[in-house]
Amino acid sequence: MVIFGVWLVLPFVWRSLHNVGKGPLGAMALALVASAIVLAYAVFNDPQVINGSLPETADNAPQAQPLSNIPDGDWPAYARDQQGTRFSPLKQINHQNVKELQVAWQFQTGDLKTANDRGEITGEVTPIKIRDTLYLCSPHQILLCTGRGHRQAEVEI
Repeated sequence: MVIFGVWLVLPFVWRSLHNVGKGPLGAMALALVASAIVLAYAVFNDPQVINGSLPETADNAPQAQPLSNIPDGDWPAYARDQQGTRFSPLKQINHQNVKELQVAWQFQTGDLKTANDRGEITGEVTPIKIRDTLYLCSPHQILLCTGRGHRQAEVEI
């Protein structure tokens, strides 16, 4: 729209429009001014912004209540439960001791990029934990199940 407006004010276009009369020229000018106002409003106003405030510390934050009967230590679905709460009721780690956390263990899937893969592959998944078993997918969609006292199992999806 801006490019069209610039084209309309070029001298050779302006002269040919000026010969048509003041009515159409005024309507065009009014349309350009209205377009500029709408463009300016759209540039400076984001309808996605929601203003609000967060509590200063987690102590002041309202505590979420569990919506289902999932055991506290389990994470059986993406976002923990079918409501998508992304809330863990466990209280052992809090804002005061989180800085003291260290890596306790790592798990390497062994599923690496091959010559047949296009572009980059990543293994960014949300693991699912049920009791003592952890389920996750590798970058090539191989389901991995591992846990305390369990042997690792692989299933092609």
